[in-house]
Amino acid sequence: VEAVQRCLLAAWPLIDPSDSGSRAGAAVATLKRVVTRQFRETHLCVVPPVRERKDRRSLPQITVRWFDLFSKRERTPVEALQKSVLGQLHRQIGNDREFFQNTPMFFTSLMMTDSGHVPIDAGGPYNQVWSLLSEEIMTDGAAAKPGFHRNPLFRFVTNANGTFVVPDRQRDSPFDLAHFRLLGRIMGHMVRAKTVLAFEISPFVWKYIVGDRLTVEDYLNDVEPFLRKVIDDPDRLAAEDVDTLLPDFTKHYEALKTSATYARMADELVRRVAAEHALVHSMDPMLGAMRAGLWETLGSRCVKAMTWRDAELRVCGLPYPNWEQLQASVKCGLPPEHAAMFWAAMKTLTPQEWGAFFYFAAAQKRYPLTRKISVSPSGSSTDHMPVASTCFATVTIPAYKTVEDYTKKIKQAIACQDMELA
Repeated sequence: VEAVQRCLLAAWPLIDPSDSGSRAGAAVATLKRVVTRQFRETHLCVVPPVRERKDRRSLPQITVRWFDLFSKRERTPVEALQKSVLGQLHRQIGNDREFFQNTPMFFTSLMMTDSGHVPIDAGGPYNQVWSLLSEEIMTDGAAAKPGFHRNPLFRFVTNANGTFVVPDRQRDSPFDLAHFRLLGRIMGHMVRAKTVLAFEISPFVWKYIVGDRLTVEDYLNDVEPFLRKVIDDPDRLAAEDVDTLLPDFTKHYEALKTSATYARMADELVRRVAAEHALVHSMDPMLGAMRAGLWETLGSRCVKAMTWRDAELRVCGLPYPNWEQLQASVKCGLPPEHAAMFWAAMKTLTPQEWGAFFYFAAAQKRYPLTRKISVSPSGSSTDHMPVASTCFATVTIPAYKTVEDYTKKIKQAIACQDMELA
């Protein structure tokens, strides 16, 4: 490994990794998986810095209305996208690249309900915008929240590795692709600003973004394994309605039949290859738009030097913290006796509840946080729940008398996810 790292370090300035068709580009795609992640991050994936803006009020103001995502009437995909957090950002940011050079990107006017209440953005509302962006993509619509219309750009897929989202192949209009591109820009900015988004995106998507060579096995393993039976069935591939399961199959099949390479091959084999092409390239327009946006803010050279797991970790962080990461993320300023009860209570919670505590305290759902959470005593009655200020990532807690009381009150507090910020 050390020898490979020395060779790659010497050759790196002379290589264009974005040219995946060249021998050098192909070599990078292979060797980047051999070297250590620390080596890639230190020498290959050079992330451009962003300007840290202390005076938030000097930034452009962006309004996000979370309640716009809720309606009792049906919405078309276009209407749902227009009302989404991503759609609201798209209307106000457009193609202005200057937004992505700063952190924070903007001053937030966040309205959770139509009450007219707008909390002052000292950091919490801004962080919550990104949590809400994640939520609109990862929430399974009205089944989870009555009247909720999720972002229609993505659909859920389930395979042996879990449940993920992938781009909906029907969302390929110029309007849709512009939003995919903006999402890519945001993802690149998050890497630069060292902030994470709570997405569970299929590995197939990450592999495309970093330029890995994708095969039909990647699609079947990472997206829709049930389609294996379809492409393995010659009769099914010869059926007239095959395009309903394999969009653009006929287009790929006709193109292959007219090529010199496949003209003399058995029809059954050509259909199999066409089916594989149809699956592997079924999301190309959407994934291409996301990747283009990511390249704009992060740079193609940086992205291409990542493995797909690097990209996933940098954009999305870890789904839930472990115990050591939780402890590293919280500074407890309670008196020793109460600090012991606080940590004992936290240890009874699940990793999912630790993530909910992050959101309650800092408006961020995933590790790592942009700042540590500070826990301090409050003078409130023990009848009250803990109180959080997400702008400053602080939590004040009454002096409960038992571990059970701490556990009960913390659980009550972290369950209040959709309340308006103070």
